Amino acid sequence: MSDNERRSRIAAALEGVLEKGDAFLVRRAGDRIDVTRRNPGESPPLDEAHPELYGHLLQVSEELSDAGSNLVWMGVAAVAGICLAIHMQWLNSVLGIDAERLRSLWVYGFVMVVAFFFFGFVSEQMERRIYARRRGELMRTIRQAGFTARTLLARIAKQEDLKNVADKLKTDAEWSESPR
Repeated sequence: MSDNERRSRIAAALEGVLEKGDAFLVRRAGDRIDVTRRNPGESPPLDEAHPELYGHLLQVSEELSDAGSNLVWMGVAAVAGICLAIHMQWLNSVLGIDAERLRSLWVYGFVMVVAFFFFGFVSEQMERRIYARRRGELMRTIRQAGFTARTLLARIAKQEDLKNVADKLKTDAEWSESPR
């Protein structure tokens, strides 16, 4: 059955039930059907009202999320491996160096913290590059949907799946000052 046919069947089922101006959101959740009343002044969710914009925001947010998260964990794991190699004296036999002075929990802890912050910094730089590369196209999509900086941020601020792109938009001084 096509989408139009489904909507027609739903409309026919609700004929005589709805009053003029009623707006409800009907969702199927497993075996249950949920019906939620929409307030007259309430805007529909962004994914319904502007699916192209919402999809674009999701795509950019996911790219930002993926930017360097693996780099941080792989970098910290590599440093942990090096610390283990020092502690187990594997480097002594492989490289022929005496790393005895480095065998300390303080040194290992310090190196791990430095590695975490270093790779976190590199990850942040990767996110900035991705945002800079995608910014122009994203701004066009936002403006085509008719949003200003503040109205869009108000709509997406609490959406966890758009958190990464919202964070970038919040700090984009050039965009937040520009009109529609």
